[in-house]
Order: sequence, then C-alpha cells, then structure tokens
Amino acid sequence: AGGRAGALSLLPVPRAAIGDGALVAWLRERLDEPALVFACGLRRSGAFATPVLQLFRPDGTAVGYAKLGWDPVTRTQVAAEAAALVRTVGLATLRAPRLLAAGTSDDLEVCVTAPMPPRVQRLSADFVPSAAVLREVACLDGALERTALGASVAVARARAAIGSLPDPVAGELDSVLDELVETHGATELEFGRWHGDWVPWNMARDPEMPRSGTPGSGALWVWDWEYSRSPAPLGFDALHWHYQLAHVVAGRAAADAMLDAARAARGRLEELGLDDAAIAAIAAAHRLEVRLRAEVAVAAGAAREPVCDVPAALLLRPEGGGRVPRGIR
Repeated sequence: AGGRAGALSLLPVPRAAIGDGALVAWLRERLDEPALVFACGLRRSGAFATPVLQLFRPDGTAVGYAKLGWDPVTRTQVAAEAAALVRTVGLATLRAPRLLAAGTSDDLEVCVTAPMPPRVQRLSADFVPSAAVLREVACLDGALERTALGASVAVARARAAIGSLPDPVAGELDSVLDELVETHGATELEFGRWHGDWVPWNMARDPEMPRSGTPGSGALWVWDWEYSRSPAPLGFDALHWHYQLAHVVAGRAAADAMLDAARAARGRLEELGLDDAAIAAIAAAHRLEVRLRAEVAVAAGAAREPVCDVPAALLLRPEGGGRVPRGIR
C-alpha cells in the first residue's frame, strides 16, 4: 500500500529499472506465463554480480528463477550455467535445477531455472560429497580424456587468460604456469567438466540420501553452475570444496587455505584414482586457477581479493613443503 502511494520514493534504498518491460515480456512468452510477476533483492552491483529475479504467478506460486548477465563477465557466466544445466538431466547421484529457458533479451543473457523440490535440505557441516558424485560431474560431457597436463586444453586456456591480464600480474603468473608445466607437465591426468564453485552453500541433499555423501536412493542437489568449464582436471572440485571451507568458513588466510585443501582433499582424490604425482599436479594447478580467477575478476572491475596476494612461490609449493621451484622467488 505504501508503495502504491509513492512512499517508497522517500526511502534511501537502491532502485532498479527494467526499461520498457521487454525482459518481463520475454519471460512471460518463453515460460508461457502471461501473468508472470517477479521479485528481487537489490544490492550494490559489481563486475561479477548476476541479478536474480524470483518469478511467481499472481497467486504466489513459484515459477522459477531468472539469472541475468548484463556485462561481458556476467553474460559469459550465465551462458556457461545454461550450457552446463543442459547436461545434468537424468544423472544417477546428482540433481540440478531444471533449465526452463535460456537466451538473450535485448542485451541481457538470461538463464531461467525451476524451483527445487521443497523437501531438499541444506547441507550440514560434516557432509562431504562422494567420489561418485565428483566423477559424475566430471563425466557430464562424456567420457573423461586422459592426457598430459602440459598438453591439455586447460593449460592453454590458462595461458590465454593470463595473456589478457595487465603487467606485472601477467608476467608473474606466466612464470608460474611455465614452472607448473616444467614440473608437472608430463603427469597424465583425467580431464572432464568441473562445477567450478563446489561449496556447501550451493548444495542441498535429498533427505533420503545418507549423510556420508555416498550414493543412495536420494540425490545431491547442486546449483550455481556459472563457473562450470570443461575440460578441467578430475579432482578440481574436491580441492575447491576444501579450499572454500578453510578460507570462507574457517577464516583461514588464502595461502594457508590452499595448503589445507591439498591435505584435506587427499582422501577423496585417492578415491578418484589419483596417485601422488597426480595429486601434486592438480593441487598446484588448482592454486593457480584460484589466483587466476581472482586476477581476471580484478581486471574486469571487481574488488581485489586476499588470494591476489598469495606469493607465486606458494602456488607451486610441493604438498607438505619442500624446495621452491626454480625461477619462482
């Protein structure tokens, strides 16, 4: 009632405009919901912020969630999420929100997903996804490819991303990548898709699924596939899980969290069939990936993160310490 009377215009809150309503018209047509309405939370925008519209029928029935990409970074992320969700239908141990629509409206990239079942429950702190779930994510694009790390598409992609950064960051990370290839380039790894933001707050479990995370009659629900890419080394998601728990949840410094992740993820990595050489290789590659992702975000206008200050020498540090790689000081 206050909004209809114009009272909201007097409040010191951020506002958003949707132009001539083209986006809402696009959503109504794509979803075949002529009376569709939406709600959204507003926060200060940034280069990596993807607004989400909560979509409803007039009676309050939830229809879905529309994620919007509005700049080069977020358009890429939203398109990547839609591409990943197409591949998640019919899996055994994993469920993802159903993709309802995807495409462009004016200059916006749009990905619309269905609500999840009301029975799903947020993960508890002691829940760790199983190796079976990790492997199922990795196989979303088909059979895994086994190749040497140095000859992989993942390394080529990292090289291209580093080349887009300004100096001196580009020079520093290029040297790290050179050392990574020299030290671990001959190590053969399995490559497939990774979720890219494999963290407890992007997941829920079916109540029928055992708390151990092993496959059961239920399934693990996973959303926010914006960072999903392929190919990536099998095991990246396990490392990212423990890195984020240490850094974000436990408050560990980024450098310490990277080392914690390598130790904490070892059991899962061994279950995935990785030997010591493979674990050392993907731990170093994941550290570089985390630092590189943050630097790309900064270059796109995002705030600088603590991980940007992790020394180059630590990115390639052998698990448990040891010699600093040649050329990195």
